[in-house]
Amino acid sequence: MTLSSRLHLISSTPQCDTSKDQISTVRRAAHWAESAGHDALLVGTDTGPADPWALANLVLDETEQLVPVVAVQPAMEHPYAVARRISTLHRLHGRAPHIELGARAGARDLVSVGDRAPAEARHVRLLEFGQAVRALLSNAGPISLHGEFYELRNPPPLPALAPEAQPQFFAAATSRGAERISRQIDATLVHDVTCADGRPSCIRVGIIARDTDADAWDVAASRFPEERSGMTFDRRLEAAWTDDPTQTSLLAAAAEETHRDRDLWLAPFERRQAPCAYFVGSHADVARRVRPWLEAGTCTFMLDAAACEEDLLHTGVVFERAWRRLQSPLAVSG
Repeated sequence: MTLSSRLHLISSTPQCDTSKDQISTVRRAAHWAESAGHDALLVGTDTGPADPWALANLVLDETEQLVPVVAVQPAMEHPYAVARRISTLHRLHGRAPHIELGARAGARDLVSVGDRAPAEARHVRLLEFGQAVRALLSNAGPISLHGEFYELRNPPPLPALAPEAQPQFFAAATSRGAERISRQIDATLVHDVTCADGRPSCIRVGIIARDTDADAWDVAASRFPEERSGMTFDRRLEAAWTDDPTQTSLLAAAAEETHRDRDLWLAPFERRQAPCAYFVGSHADVARRVRPWLEAGTCTFMLDAAACEEDLLHTGVVFERAWRRLQSPLAVSG
């Protein structure tokens, strides 16, 4: 896939029930993503069965250029430990993994590990966490941090990463607090496609595209069957536990959805089969939906997990079409 260097595609790996399954899934997804020309791979959430840092090492071992994105939850890790792992992986592979701060742990997951901090306190903790990791990786002299949640008093220095080797930080755009955090630690906000407005630099969406609309919807119906009747109630119960407005917005949009041919398909999210909304349709139709985001300046797309390598090939066709029309609005789609 040949696209502008300004466009970045991030694949994701599906959730698995066991560590063994997750390891084989990540290995396979890494090869697919690199073959498709994607820049990075989200290697699972902080509550999965396998350690995400071990999965990041696996991705770096198995690929030449792909960069893992590790979901980091401050309730479960210390910033010095995270910075040391990033530094070590960079020394081993010449690539530093990116991190997704705050990740996507639900309220029940946080309570299960004893974290009952209110939303505002979690924002403060996340900011301190990001500032500490940035400082530790920059190693610009002795480090002293006296925060509400973390205290560092000249810890053992880590090898400094050059500016071009610094990892990219991502943070879910779930509130105004996240926007403030992103500005202060230079993190890229990840907006769900249903909630994004203005000129977001990164959006999260799933894509199922094929040569025709009918083929795409056949794939979608097979992948996300309707018989999981109890999942909708579970998703709404889960939303009641969270203070994440993205979850509420997605469920509200799903409740309004009446036709499967609307621009966004939310049924998989509502049934707990996917973490985000989907574009489904022919290459031309999905490219039509992607193009406005490119025109608005969105340069990074965090895509939901592919079920097969063919998914990524078709996604590549979509972005090539959208980019070609963006560069030449009068071009005839082929």
